[in-house]
Amino acid sequence: MEQKNVLIIYTDQLRRDVLGCYGGHEVLTPHIDSIAEEGLALDEFYTPSAVCTPSRGCFMTGRYPHANGAYRNGVPVGMQEHGFAEAFHLAGYQTGYIGKWHLADHKESGDLLGEYNPLGFEDWKDKVEFGHCKSVIRTQDGIRPERCVGDERTYTTDWLADEAVSFMEQRQKEKPFLLMVSIPDPHQPHEVRAPYDTMFDPKRMEIPESFYDREIPDWADRD
Repeated sequence: MEQKNVLIIYTDQLRRDVLGCYGGHEVLTPHIDSIAEEGLALDEFYTPSAVCTPSRGCFMTGRYPHANGAYRNGVPVGMQEHGFAEAFHLAGYQTGYIGKWHLADHKESGDLLGEYNPLGFEDWKDKVEFGHCKSVIRTQDGIRPERCVGDERTYTTDWLADEAVSFMEQRQKEKPFLLMVSIPDPHQPHEVRAPYDTMFDPKRMEIPESFYDREIPDWADRD
């Protein structure tokens, strides 16, 4: 049986109903929608803990937070835990990871992860905690996440996308690959590069139903 390449794009704090394939209409997401149309869109997929580290730990290991050790942010997944990437590796896949990790000790933006459980991911040349930086600069000493908003090449999401393309272009062609790209956006701070920073008027955005039972702020009053 032919072994298919696997690419996982993992975003941070993205509501599913923002995407067109899940009924969103405020923002156009044609490329993501095309993935859903050509692949599989899950309608009943939940996390047992909607906090960053516990959620990631559950996804990676398939075990509850109290079982894999990562029960809150800042507490790493257990060194004895096994991740789904191990199964891919045993099946002959080249496994790679790019982007935010947040499953080691609580690190600040740009800190080296050091000794941690990679959960089966082998290729990851930039083993740092990205945090929620808004740009990434590569230097002779490695990468340096920055708080300032970058441009088309250095903005974190763009930078990670380019790194993902490089991985797929330079991979071992005799092997199928499993690549996970973990993008910090749209997690706060809510700052994006041009032209996206002026593309939408906040006053024209539809207020979600989950906010209807709250007091609507003055700036959102459309009457």
